[in-house]
Amino acid sequence: MEIKDFDQAMKQHKEISTALMARIEKIRKEKPPTTAVTIKEQGKRVAQAKRELTAVKKEMDLVVASLNKKIQSRSKTVERLEHELQEMKEKVKEQEKIKKK
Repeated sequence: MEIKDFDQAMKQHKEISTALMARIEKIRKEKPPTTAVTIKEQGKRVAQAKRELTAVKKEMDLVVASLNKKIQSRSKTVERLEHELQEMKEKVKEQEKIKKK
């Protein structure tokens, strides 16, 4: 809404103030939760946090296990490739010896 003059601004201010006061009054009239209710709600939040923690730990275990498998696989590949490289170097040395003779 575009405000064109002072009267419109005052009218809008009054409407907003009235609505705000009504909300504040409603909040004042509401009873705060009892200690027992607050403790029960906190207990629920703790239980939920524990469930989430357990789930995250399980997820982490799965990720770690998966990464360990990848590491083992890559390590075996490196060992195999190093062995093949060593064999190739030995063959080259043997071929050079044969050529020199």
